[in-house]
Amino acid sequence: MKKIFPFFTLLLFAFAINTFAQKAPADYKITNIKVVPFEQMTGEFEAEITDTDERSFFNDLGKGLFVTVEITGKSGDYAGTRNLDVTVLEGKKVKLKKSLMSGILNENGKYYFGFYVEPALCDTVTITAKITGQKTPGTKSRKIQFVCGE
Repeated sequence: MKKIFPFFTLLLFAFAINTFAQKAPADYKITNIKVVPFEQMTGEFEAEITDTDERSFFNDLGKGLFVTVEITGKSGDYAGTRNLDVTVLEGKKVKLKKSLMSGILNENGKYYFGFYVEPALCDTVTITAKITGQKTPGTKSRKIQFVCGE
């Protein structure tokens, strides 16, 4: 019995070192925020609003936004402690605030979060996405111009 105890102690110690030595997955990055307008009067999606798009929306009270946030990391990674925190401001007013848990990254190292921003939108819409729960938080923002008036 006295000879077995040191062996099991050593085995337990080696297992503990191996467990703690495993590294967390590398930091994820937000690689894209895709914004697609949805017109409620027609039930149609419009062309994506790109980073270089100069469209602005005037009195488009039935236009909402379908937003997809793409994160990138190593294929197959999963870090259950990571979330995507999303804040959508209309001017200075909070229009939407969400915290979404990340899933397993696909074979291309991607994971997508989708959500809808309800109309009516009458001021600059700022969409900010932030990955939390990792060493370096990743953040990305998009702005879309909405104006209402006569």
